[in-house]
Amino acid sequence: MTNAISIDSLKLRIPLSLVQVKDPIILDHVIEVNERTGEIDPETYKRKFKEYNLTETSKVKLGIETRTTAKGVEECLMIYVNSKILQDNYFNGITFDNSRHIYDTIQGLNVVIFSYEVFMRSYCTDIDLKLDETMSQDEWSELLKEFQLATLETKESGKGYKPYTPTKKEPYQNGIEYNKRALATPSRPFLKLYWKGGELKSKSNEFRSEHLAHVTDHELLQIVRIETTIKDKRHAKLLGLESTTFLSLLSLTENTKEDIFRKILSKHLKKPIRQIQIEGVKETSGTLSPIEHVMYCSLVSLLEHTKDTPENVINALIQTIPSKVSKSRKKSELNLIYERHVKGSKVDLRNAKINSFFAKFGWT
Repeated sequence: MTNAISIDSLKLRIPLSLVQVKDPIILDHVIEVNERTGEIDPETYKRKFKEYNLTETSKVKLGIETRTTAKGVEECLMIYVNSKILQDNYFNGITFDNSRHIYDTIQGLNVVIFSYEVFMRSYCTDIDLKLDETMSQDEWSELLKEFQLATLETKESGKGYKPYTPTKKEPYQNGIEYNKRALATPSRPFLKLYWKGGELKSKSNEFRSEHLAHVTDHELLQIVRIETTIKDKRHAKLLGLESTTFLSLLSLTENTKEDIFRKILSKHLKKPIRQIQIEGVKETSGTLSPIEHVMYCSLVSLLEHTKDTPENVINALIQTIPSKVSKSRKKSELNLIYERHVKGSKVDLRNAKINSFFAKFGWT
């Protein structure tokens, strides 16, 4: 895993005039005919996309669509590509580095022929961006809670999130989804946070067995994913992208991709407002003086309930001390208590993982 945002899937569109078709099946139309009268239903006159298998569990879907453009009606080759085309390198996502491999794989089908330049300058829609992360189940549960707490309140139908929880039939299902992918709009974009390792072990287990057998169950079940979709050119422009060619998308910087996620998160989440609540703590230490113990309990409790960074929690504890000298002294004492008695604890490590996840998108 690269710890970078990459393309998980997308639809590429190439003018048919730039393509040599080797398999005429993709040009066929599918129609419904009235058996008694022989009349054709015009509503069903369409082309059917064809799937071409690369291996038993990875495939590419090709088809022809007729589009109306500013220059008139144009027939286009449509190619549906997802990361499974990368097989063993599935987690890398679709990147500039493997674009030539993807092109060669499509050409190897001997169905359509077009140049690499045409491929790179094809226009894209339904662009799925994803980020994979590794987490323990405790960290994952806390992250889902953070998303739920940060969700913008609304009474409008179709807004908010839909939780996915484990069931007897789907024991590895776990996550939350904002808006259905097919019904999403720029103002209500699709966003999903889910247990990717669980999905690969259940729904995509055949693909996992064929191409990801080198990933142990322990490693697999720690993988979670956040993904979103850029629907079309209009949506891309609203997100600050001037071009949706394949080359342009592969050339996006990590900062630009983070900004796209940040803009989409802003449609669903409010910035975290962490309330300070001192409650009972589960951990204690017998090596501290009474006043140090009070400071320790306050520190652990705030870390537990705010999920904030140690630095921010310590600053919150000392912010109302009027004397600069006393404030500096207490800050040093709290830093020392943190370093000796809290750092590396379960609470500390879990908070660090959650904060690093949100910090990736500047959402802190």
